[in-house]
Amino acid sequence: MLFLRFLVRLIRYGATDGQTARPGVSHIDSTEDESRKKLLQAMLDGACGLVQAFHVMNRRGLWLTRDDAGKFCRGFDIFAASYSFLALKLHEQGLCRFHLEPSLHLLKHMSLRVKTLLNKEGCKRILSPACFLCESSEDFVGRVARLTRRCSARATCSRTVQRYLIKVLADWRDLDA
Repeated sequence: MLFLRFLVRLIRYGATDGQTARPGVSHIDSTEDESRKKLLQAMLDGACGLVQAFHVMNRRGLWLTRDDAGKFCRGFDIFAASYSFLALKLHEQGLCRFHLEPSLHLLKHMSLRVKTLLNKEGCKRILSPACFLCESSEDFVGRVARLTRRCSARATCSRTVQRYLIKVLADWRDLDA
């Protein structure tokens, strides 16, 4: 997400480090080549679409309103269309800069699933696809793994749960202090 936000800022406002001829000027406006303008616009659209979709998915909670679900779908659809456009245009130029990722396919399926639910009448709330993401769980796994490595192999499961509960209790008591 940090890279995408940087890319949006760079394309919209140009470099601000004094290294370019016209800092603060959009890269799209500063180029004369029409095909390059289209590529930069597609990059900008795709990055903005993905930022919008992840913003909805990560900030709106477990249940999305119909409006938020629509924003989510539009964001991913814009990203998928931009990515496909860029892959095609650069392939036509003989450049291998974009290859179609399996995750792009997954993102499109998430969008289609949410659209299917949006088309059902009476569906007021839609389960956010964020509930299936694992990046927050990976942090949890790392914490538990640290506790598990300090347990005997014979009683790993029970000792890990006990150690985790002791840690939670200690953290809880620290909140009261």
